[in-house]
Amino acid sequence: MSVCFLRGDTNAVDPQTALEIERLKLEQQKVALEAAKVELEKEKEEVHLEEMKEAQLEAATNAVQEAAAQIKRVYSMRFAAITNACHRQTELRLTDKKGQVKAQQITRDGQIVRQVAYKFDIRKYLAALAKVDTSKCPTDFQQVFYNYILTWRKKSDYNLLSLARDTAQTAESL
Repeated sequence: MSVCFLRGDTNAVDPQTALEIERLKLEQQKVALEAAKVELEKEKEEVHLEEMKEAQLEAATNAVQEAAAQIKRVYSMRFAAITNACHRQTELRLTDKKGQVKAQQITRDGQIVRQVAYKFDIRKYLAALAKVDTSKCPTDFQQVFYNYILTWRKKSDYNLLSLARDTAQTAESL
């Protein structure tokens, strides 16, 4: 009887035994399907956990990027406030000989674009910028501010040099 079972020949055994063999085979297949189902559930859970981790990481990254953007906006506003305050301190009112405020008109195509009642003094502006204490600011802000001051110094030196050159050329032409 065991020889028939090994060969898979169910015709040689009685129908009751053949049914039992088929039932056992179906039971094995059922157990295998249950194991596969459990394995699929585990994989599904692992995929879900990975997706959750990725979503949390993306949310954290977005939060960090948003915070960095907010910080940059604050530094930009601080930078603008400092430079605007220094600029206001260094403006000189344009006055005529009687002490009356006179405005310089800037025109474009015959139309007045704006009127300027102040003259900008680069030397005083640089002095005011040099007084600004950025020691408590982050190093990248300090570096940008230092570069800003250097740029204005170069512009100031260039204006001085071009004034000297223009004066020399004018003196030579006389």
